[in-house]
Amino acid sequence: MDQSVVLPNNMRIFALNEREASFLYQELFIDNCYFQFPVVLKPGDRIIDVGANIGLFAIQANSFCSDLEILTFEPLPEVYEILNKNMEAHGINAKTFCYGVSDKNHTAMFTYFPDYSIMSGEFANAQVGRSVLEEHATKCFIDDFGRPPETAKKLASAALGTLLQKPLHIQVPVFTLSHIFSYEHIDAVSLLKIDTEGSELTILNGIAESDWKKIDQILIETHDLDSPVTKQVELLLHAKQYRIEKHQTVHSEVMKTWIVFATRLNIK
Repeated sequence: MDQSVVLPNNMRIFALNEREASFLYQELFIDNCYFQFPVVLKPGDRIIDVGANIGLFAIQANSFCSDLEILTFEPLPEVYEILNKNMEAHGINAKTFCYGVSDKNHTAMFTYFPDYSIMSGEFANAQVGRSVLEEHATKCFIDDFGRPPETAKKLASAALGTLLQKPLHIQVPVFTLSHIFSYEHIDAVSLLKIDTEGSELTILNGIAESDWKKIDQILIETHDLDSPVTKQVELLLHAKQYRIEKHQTVHSEVMKTWIVFATRLNIK
């Protein structure tokens, strides 16, 4: 069941729980993980948001530039319902889809963590995302409750251990971006954002050669800049004639979360 949550900036949203809403608010509105880059948007532009979760990225994008057309993809039904509520409550011009994106059209098995949905996905790895969340939770115990660092770290670890137990496995339909482009008659995308807990390369591999020229800018979250998959993502983007920037967003002794920003070189 969703909750109505008031964020520190006094914005009211619907969320699965206040914990997760707090993490997303920190990442997007405080760390400004996506719009730290020189993203160019103008009224009427189209955004495709793959891994939309509850829709905070769409809300943030709309605050930077109104009158956008946003297509959001969230394959988990419980989260999708909340996404729809937030799009309606905030007057976002969004078309929402309750399916995933991959390198082929098929039915995929997604791992869903009901208490921390942002770690869910087709290739979700609880241990990979846990380090980032544990750093955030530790900081909350220190800042909000005045706990000593060592105590805060133990409390955070124990809390996450409980929250990440018993994930659900859900079969969901997935389609390639090129299939979506064709079905939705998409001829131009100003910004493609991907946050899918390990599916980034798979999603990019679902773009036909003729469709790359339709995508001007790409934002991709990755949890490991040195992983073979991330390196393949960068090589693919370079091969498709994109200029790449990357910045660390969440500082951690164990894990670093990065955003890769790619801009097509021949944009006029």
